[in-house]
Amino acid sequence: MTFLIYGGSIGLFLYWIDQGMTLRYETIETYGVPYFVLSIITMIFLHDTYFYWTHRLMHHPRVFPLVHRTHHRFKTPTPWAAFAFHPLETILSMGIIPLIIFTMPYHQWALVCFITFMVVYNVVIHLGFHVRVFSVTRYQNTALDHDYHHRKGHGNYGLYFKWWDMLMGTMGREKRIASRS
Repeated sequence: MTFLIYGGSIGLFLYWIDQGMTLRYETIETYGVPYFVLSIITMIFLHDTYFYWTHRLMHHPRVFPLVHRTHHRFKTPTPWAAFAFHPLETILSMGIIPLIIFTMPYHQWALVCFITFMVVYNVVIHLGFHVRVFSVTRYQNTALDHDYHHRKGHGNYGLYFKWWDMLMGTMGREKRIASRS
């Protein structure tokens, strides 16, 4: 169901783009390469904020059993769990795309790079084990952090980074042996 909703959403987004309703620009030269790169980074930071707050909302006691429990049936995450969503959660997760395409100028390849990064990172944090090569900064969310979230059912709501969890006091920690992978 998740992939059917994603596919339908992409069709809607492409319609909006085709109708000229979004802020897409045609050539990278329009804003330049620095803006192109900055737009991808902005999308990642915007999505991290959007994800943290929507994820936290889905953990509200009245919302969780209706929407997010489907995803949390995976106590030990796997790449398949990365896309195991209730239909309402799927729609909410796609909400970042209209937010981006209607509020900031973007090149289609910047959006493709962002979506690719989003999908790959979501799979990486659901691997069930830490892959050191994907760790660039200590403020980055890892598979170990997300495993904690699935085991405990709360805390560590972030997707890419830990700073919202750190700022809002929702960072969960436990003693664990350092990964050598």
